[in-house]
Amino acid sequence: MTSATAPSPSARLELADPPRRKPKVGFGDLVALTMRQHRLALGCTVLLYVLFGLLIQLTQGEASIGYWRFDPKDYAAALAGVIAMFWGAPLLATEYEQRTTVLVWSQDVSPVRWLLAKLTLLSGAVVVLSSLMALLVRSQAAEEYSRSPSPYSPLGVFGSVGYEAWLPLSLAYAVFGFLFGVAVGALFRRTVTAIGVTLVGFGAIRFLVAYVLRPWLVNNLITPVRQTWSMSTWITPDPHAATGAGPRDFLVNSQIWLDHTGKVVYIPDACYSVTGIKPFGNCMMANGVAATGEDYQPFSRLVIFQSVELAVYVVLIVVCLGVALWSVRRKASI
Repeated sequence: MTSATAPSPSARLELADPPRRKPKVGFGDLVALTMRQHRLALGCTVLLYVLFGLLIQLTQGEASIGYWRFDPKDYAAALAGVIAMFWGAPLLATEYEQRTTVLVWSQDVSPVRWLLAKLTLLSGAVVVLSSLMALLVRSQAAEEYSRSPSPYSPLGVFGSVGYEAWLPLSLAYAVFGFLFGVAVGALFRRTVTAIGVTLVGFGAIRFLVAYVLRPWLVNNLITPVRQTWSMSTWITPDPHAATGAGPRDFLVNSQIWLDHTGKVVYIPDACYSVTGIKPFGNCMMANGVAATGEDYQPFSRLVIFQSVELAVYVVLIVVCLGVALWSVRRKASI
């Protein structure tokens, strides 16, 4: 090729721009994807929280239908159950069932990072909603609504609205429900099955903690305070005698009998049929009963029992999170 036949510089084709590298998927992209995937569940749950909040606000925890009463102490558990079934359980189960993990986990986002982004966003929403509900229950529920000092009433343990409405504990209920559902979905990988197992499992754990563990803690974690009175005050009440448990304390034993050594004894057989305060008191003294009394946990110890229960839920939360991450890692490596 001579200089006469060579193409001029102006006639040369311009080279195409070098290919640009695809930007790495950032956390914001994962948040946007999560919002798009779960917007229906988020919207319905927010609406449900608003309706429950309006119910508490308008009735101050005293609404009733026949013999059934809307109880503020049930709101935290019920809403945590809703989050467990409809947020947590389908999170991984639906992905496994529809096999969208094959596409999602083949991109440049690791399965663990993908899951952590989802959990971070949804857990944040759970914390916000549960915080608002707990604060609303504490501010609006009637104080006299739960004065019954029963260890089997989650709010009545210390006779005030506050045991389960304690903010850290309310958050633990909701976050545990969410992560428990995620862990169940990761193990069963079928949406309907995961929802059913989550409902049963979450309800069982809540029952065991509220009606087995909590009464045991209140009765055995710390030795109750014992207040005693001599049998003479039973016969003739002394206005200057020490008072027992207050309306916000929890009665462990409402009536105990003690001999002269302070040992707890039963009512003698001879006194069972005795009627009248004075005859009964004289009979008890004649049969070796020197004093009567009661055991109770002061209201000031409430936060101790709440903190122990909170620690139990924190352990359960860590276990559920570990199960979910382990399942994702294992599935991705197969």
